[in-house]
Amino acid sequence: MLKEIFMRSKKRNNTNANSGHHLRQEEKNTLRHSHFSGFFAKTNVVIWSYDFLTDRLTCSSGIERLTGYRQSDFETGKRVLTDLVLEEDRPGYEEKRYQLNKGENIHHQYRIVDASGAIKLVEEFISPKMDENQRLVRLDGFVVEVADSSDHGNPADLFPFHDPATGLGNRRMLETKIASYFQESPKKMFAIILIQFDKLKGISEYLGVKNEYKLLKILLGRLEGMNIPTDHLYRMDSSVFGLFLPKIRNEEEPKKIAKKMITNLETPVPLDDYEFLFPVKIGISFYPNDGSTGDELINRAEIALNHAGNYGDDRIKTYIPAMNIEARHVFQMEMELRKAIRQNELTLMFQPKVNARNHAIIGAEALIRWIHPDRGLIPADQFIHIAEKSELIDDIGDWVLGQTCKILADWTKRKLPAVPISINVSPKRFLKGDYPGLVRNVIRQMGINPELLEIEITETSLMENKEIVTDTIRQIRQFGIKFALDDFGTGFSSINYLKEFRTIDTLKIDKSFIARIDEDPQMSAIVKSFILLAKGLGMNVIAEGVETAGQLKFLTDNGCNIVQGFLYSKPLPRTDFEHLLREGEIRPNIGILANIMENDRRGYFRVNFPSRKEGWLTVKAVRGKSVNAGKATIYIKNIGGGGLCFVSDLNLPAGDQMILAFGFELKSDPFVLDGHIIWKKKLKKGFEYGVEFLIDENERAHLIKELNQVLVSQKNLLSDPFK
Repeated sequence: MLKEIFMRSKKRNNTNANSGHHLRQEEKNTLRHSHFSGFFAKTNVVIWSYDFLTDRLTCSSGIERLTGYRQSDFETGKRVLTDLVLEEDRPGYEEKRYQLNKGENIHHQYRIVDASGAIKLVEEFISPKMDENQRLVRLDGFVVEVADSSDHGNPADLFPFHDPATGLGNRRMLETKIASYFQESPKKMFAIILIQFDKLKGISEYLGVKNEYKLLKILLGRLEGMNIPTDHLYRMDSSVFGLFLPKIRNEEEPKKIAKKMITNLETPVPLDDYEFLFPVKIGISFYPNDGSTGDELINRAEIALNHAGNYGDDRIKTYIPAMNIEARHVFQMEMELRKAIRQNELTLMFQPKVNARNHAIIGAEALIRWIHPDRGLIPADQFIHIAEKSELIDDIGDWVLGQTCKILADWTKRKLPAVPISINVSPKRFLKGDYPGLVRNVIRQMGINPELLEIEITETSLMENKEIVTDTIRQIRQFGIKFALDDFGTGFSSINYLKEFRTIDTLKIDKSFIARIDEDPQMSAIVKSFILLAKGLGMNVIAEGVETAGQLKFLTDNGCNIVQGFLYSKPLPRTDFEHLLREGEIRPNIGILANIMENDRRGYFRVNFPSRKEGWLTVKAVRGKSVNAGKATIYIKNIGGGGLCFVSDLNLPAGDQMILAFGFELKSDPFVLDGHIIWKKKLKKGFEYGVEFLIDENERAHLIKELNQVLVSQKNLLSDPFK
């Protein structure tokens, strides 16, 4: 019974000196002061948390003001709140608590008798935390005295304003704050800053609630050290905090604060014997430029936050109207992706891994694709980032694991010469505590040889969560599964960290390095060092993105014989790959340029702009429905009679479902032409797009005439005036 487990366990532990859960006095003090000092004590509610796994209760010092008894009495089990509940209210009090076993939040009112004998009416909110087997593992709650027992108001109006873990106001409280400020200072400029701690979401699942509170205390303490008032800070969700900055003088002021925040917050967080790094991203919106309501301003700060990058100044973004273009696309894609998962529109393709010495197929990488009913086959880079932001990535990743194992089992049953298949696992999924158990269960259920499965993780997740990743790898390797480090060389501390992870079996050199070894001596030297490093640490090494005979020769000459790329094969549907498995080998396409872009298949000349020409785009229609979107700045590389090529930070889809308008000037003559994106390419920063114009022949003739004049001007500038 929940009441017996929760309310009495502390007393039993307190009287049993031999109990495994017995706390030393110093541990009790650390627990109490770590969780609810600083930010946690500065609240007018009693915040508490009970962990069933460790049998520990922690609570804020507000319980002393509410009950008149010492905080330590409750944390050691000397007193329990149940004993203070008025006798007449106990049946309802206990009945409510049964709902927690079902994972339901509860909110109720009851009366207590404090140390002086006074009767107080209190309201309490409790949120249960369940594990993957739907067992209750933790309770978080807070209690507040109802000052006027004759008029309690709507109980739902009290608790939704605070975050129970920190005592900070939440999103609804921030909206209320903004509304109040509108009335007090309607003409004063202010800013909303949203701070996202990457990797903080769900941290209690693999570090425990005690460590979660410790980490929060340290991070929030750093903000407090910047003289940020507590009542201006809000917890929006598990990993995002909001900051209200009133009466700012200009837009540069919040940006300076944001830069200082990143400097203070991104230093490693010490915890016990380990250090944790939580990369920070920041989104900013301004009143009155970006909205006239709290909801509008917060939403636009969220849009800016979603556009923030991972490095340098790109981690801080201020809202601009053009961001709505991508936001609309992301929203539409997320809705369609949810539908795709339900309707089995996802599929796997397989890109062979080849031993270049004998051309034998020694493995393959399983790559997810989306068979869209209107747009056809969509590659992963056009939807995985949306899945990660919307939490759909867990469902997709688990589907890939299950589907790959199912296919391997089928190949084994049909006596096909099965080879190891590698799957990419999202850092978010990999870091969840239930993943090793899921992998074990799927392998057993499908009855496959674990050596036929390889898991690829990214370098970034390896470096930023060292201890957690090491433990997860250790657990999964016990099943006989091997690990590969994907995208090696793209992080900022690659070599220093790699030597600490001897549990990695294979190092994959990122294709961005391979693409330049033919032309860049420094890059070829770097790739050589990667190969030597991997071999020196006893790891296998594979080069991905191999597309030319020159790249292949360089790699084999330097001891990297396992390759993957278009020179041998593009990703193949299952049936085509099974045909290759029967053959057992594949020959390289020597002399054939493996370039899938269509930007050279043009029927019109093009004018290149060496310094890139500024223009704009806007979305006119999506799937035939008109859209009213803002303009986004783009940088045009070249323009021809058939289309143009541009670069932008916006992540837009290729295909004919979205009609855009493009604006630019030629010789002071403005053009606004419709078109759609027919190809895209991911750059180190941003994207490059190819556009096909949707224009009539009169518009095309006028455009070509102007382009001819630009071309003549360019030739005149390049000619030698002294000849």
